[in-house]
Amino acid sequence: MKLDNIINKKFFQIFNFKFLFKNKNNGFTLSELIVSGSISISILLSAYYFINIISQLNKNDSSQIKLFSKLDSAVDFILDEINSGKEIIVDKYRVNPSCELPNGEFVFALNFPKQFVREDLNDFENDYLNEENFSNVDCPIIYSLDLNKNINKESYKLIRSGPAINKLGFYNPDKYQDTIVTDKISKTVYDIKLICLPNNWQKIQVKGIELCVDNFRKAAEISITANTDLYNKEVKYITKTSAALNRIDKNILKSSTLDIYNENIKNNGSLCLRRPCNFGPIPLTGGINNKSIVFILDLSGSMSRISRDTRIQGASRLQKAKIDLINAVFNLKKDVKFQIISFGNSENLMFKNGPRKASFSNKTYAYRWIITRVAYQPETLPSKAIMDSMFNRDIGQIIIISDGQISRKESCPYQSSNYSIEECASQYNEIERTNQDIGNNKFIDNRVTIDSISIGENYCNTFSDSNNWMGKIARQNGGRCSVLR
Repeated sequence: MKLDNIINKKFFQIFNFKFLFKNKNNGFTLSELIVSGSISISILLSAYYFINIISQLNKNDSSQIKLFSKLDSAVDFILDEINSGKEIIVDKYRVNPSCELPNGEFVFALNFPKQFVREDLNDFENDYLNEENFSNVDCPIIYSLDLNKNINKESYKLIRSGPAINKLGFYNPDKYQDTIVTDKISKTVYDIKLICLPNNWQKIQVKGIELCVDNFRKAAEISITANTDLYNKEVKYITKTSAALNRIDKNILKSSTLDIYNENIKNNGSLCLRRPCNFGPIPLTGGINNKSIVFILDLSGSMSRISRDTRIQGASRLQKAKIDLINAVFNLKKDVKFQIISFGNSENLMFKNGPRKASFSNKTYAYRWIITRVAYQPETLPSKAIMDSMFNRDIGQIIIISDGQISRKESCPYQSSNYSIEECASQYNEIERTNQDIGNNKFIDNRVTIDSISIGENYCNTFSDSNNWMGKIARQNGGRCSVLR
């Protein structure tokens, strides 16, 4: 039996060897090749299809991100111009007849005050208010839509026709030009339509652009809808909305005497060359609301200087800030809570346990605290004071009073340490304070309004690439930035 097993085993090994040797010599059969080829082609087609889907998704995401970025920049630019103008014009027949209207479809226009044209003159020179230093902008800035002929589907370019901007941030009345603000604007509005909440506001729609304008032609809401892909059958849309208010008032326009617009700003009773000459009781900010208020006061060394170029109405910047801050505090309603925080290299809270009601005794305490402040700190570092105030859910408004550029980049305590202070504050406001949980599955919009007072120097200028942190943080957080001269 054992011998039979050995013989069978040997026979199997020999047979197997011959079979392999035969296949090696004869190769694969045609059916085997067809099956293996079909499997290989199926695998390759599946891989190609999968890679193509991923590539297309990435391409779509990239195009949407780029378009949203363009829309965001366009809306920001338009808002800056509305903020800097005197009046919003929604009827093209109200444009000065001597001004040439663009060929495209009229959307709206902006009238502007006189512009400062001297770039070599110091703010405090004696002839600053000389009429020759200013020039009228005779024709408004006009926004219009022009058909984009280079794209398959119907879309439009938003054209700005108006003066260029010089390095000081003023408009150059002698240089008018046409500029494309953004493109791919849709032929109509899809899905998201602008709602004019005040019933008496006028609504205008021109293709994919909507406007809500108040009766005084000072405030406007704007919505722009664009097509994300104009070459494919399935077109998607992106809509960007925002709002702005004319900040130019006849009392703060630059002029030396009353002119045809009654633009008289010279204050002969003091050393203030042009208004606003004070901020108490906060007429320059977005207004006092019913939530707790924090005044953040700069105590860096530059606030105490009293040289010819730094003094405000004959006083140091800190002395002027103290007077107006005391005035602002004493004009608070008694049921409003308030706090004052000083900053420089470090912060100092007036009320250690948080904001208190504006009772007479607390106002008196604030008066004593304010007049004892001394500006001696070597750096301007406002981030901690600002963000600590935003982390307090009871704080509804922050008013920053400062004269200086931030000394060095500070780390943001929220999400990314690389955020600038305006990015840090706006991200926290938008993500954490927009839908704040108050319990029982109830959420409220509890965003903080940030206003800023730039003393002496202009850190409000959002046309500038630098030295504008106060303007940025106010604009991005629903507030207002004003220069105190």
